[in-house]
Amino acid sequence: MTIGLCLSGGGTRGISHLGMLKALDEAGIRVDRISGTSAGALAGAMYASGYSPDEIYDIYTNSTALRYLRPAVNFRGIIKIDKARAYLLKYLPEDSFEALKIPLTVAATNLQEGRSDFFTEGPLVEPLLASSALPIIFNPVKIGDYSYVDGGILANMPVMPLVGQVDFVFALHCNPVRPEPVEKKYNFRSLMERSLMMAINYNAGDQGQAANLVWEPDRLHGYKVFDVARTKEIFDIGYAYAKERLAAGDEAVLRGEGRSRSMPLEH
Repeated sequence: MTIGLCLSGGGTRGISHLGMLKALDEAGIRVDRISGTSAGALAGAMYASGYSPDEIYDIYTNSTALRYLRPAVNFRGIIKIDKARAYLLKYLPEDSFEALKIPLTVAATNLQEGRSDFFTEGPLVEPLLASSALPIIFNPVKIGDYSYVDGGILANMPVMPLVGQVDFVFALHCNPVRPEPVEKKYNFRSLMERSLMMAINYNAGDQGQAANLVWEPDRLHGYKVFDVARTKEIFDIGYAYAKERLAAGDEAVLRGEGRSRSMPLEH
């Protein structure tokens, strides 16, 4: 059975993908294709190039990486994008989809056409930057004639590029959204984050219906998109959740011994 793995966007919450990938590796579950958006695209590219989940975690949590790869509300996005480009090229020096060990699809939002575009060939780093370019925080990334922003705006869980390409579509989602107290006050940053989370969660729920199995660690709801101080906790949540799901029967499902679908994603 061939498996296609979809990795959602989610900012720092995307570190949970690495914990889940580590548990899958330990169980000997291998994937044949990957699709991803934003943080999921970055994790997918590194994993598809041959880095282990622990190695990717170490790269991401390096102080230099956090400075260049995390968003910051300072309205100097173009500077950070340029530095992020150089940093990614350090670890993906071949800068090519074709050089990856596992085929990868990267989703980004085409501003001019108002659609999701899916990149599968040619230069790799520029689509990764485009897929991660949160509006307002980062300037759009130009590829060819078009300007691109974060893929999560329209396709935070891009399962459709995997449908028909593999026998089994497996999605990891890291954006549970829970109600907040009515007395909560929002500043600019928290308002932007909450609005983005709700928007991308809505489109992810629809896309998730095309997957055979969806994992979403509910304990992530207590973490923020920019929660860079708690990356180890986020990694551990993903790892523990995956171990629980595998032990509860999903390992057999992923080995082709059954079919399962997780509960619908929270909106």
